[in-house]
Parts: sequence; C-alpha cells; structure tokens
Amino acid sequence: MSSFADTLLNKGNTVSVNVGHNCDRCNKCSKKYFIQMNKDGKDTYICSYLCSKDLHLDYGRDYWDTVVNLEDFNHLRPIVEVKKEKEKFSIEYNELDHERNEFIQSLIDEDKRIEELEREYELSSSDSENEYY
Repeated sequence: MSSFADTLLNKGNTVSVNVGHNCDRCNKCSKKYFIQMNKDGKDTYICSYLCSKDLHLDYGRDYWDTVVNLEDFNHLRPIVEVKKEKEKFSIEYNELDHERNEFIQSLIDEDKRIEELEREYELSSSDSENEYY
C-alpha cells in the first residue's frame, strides 16, 4: 500500500479500481445495478428496469438463464388491478315497478335484435364483396 505522498507523486503501484458498473444498454456508470448477467464468462450489467424492458431483443429469449442475481426477482410483483369503466348511463331494474322492468327488458331485447341484424348485414356485405374478386 502506498502513502498519500507517494500517490501524489505517482510513485508506487497505482491501480485504478472500478467502483461502478457500466450498463450494457445505456452505457451509464453507476454503483448499483438492476440485473447482472454472465454471458460467455463476461459480466454484463443492466442499470434499471427501463434498460431491461427489451433485453430479449439483444440477448435472446433465454437471457434469464444467464442472470446471476436471480434472488432479487423471487418476490411477487404487484398485481395491477384493471378498473372496469362504468357506463355513463346505466339502466337498473326496480323491484317494485314491474311495468318499468318490462320496458327495460324490451329495450335490451331490441338492442340485441339490432346487433344481430347488423352482424348479419356485415356478413352478407363481406360475402358480396368477395364475389367481385
């Protein structure tokens, strides 16, 4: 080990120590890494989730076989709940008003009948278009 004075005068063994890891995707150097891979005996580092999104394009689909820090990915990922969009206008049945319920049901049946007619029309029009080719 060299003294401070030797270091200032460039005497002795001065070995530069790399304290950071270069990201293989963005070439950013940082002390922490998100993924460490060992590709053909060479350590490769990925710095963040954003850099790791399309790793399969550069390293192939089996790149997880070369990941060294697999224990960092053993925990469950958060489950994102997809919220179902409510209709602006919804028609609800009323247990006490049977006449209203019958009217609502007739509207629903009419909507189904119209959808079926539209589907049949689309099928028949696509068949007639194919006759011209």
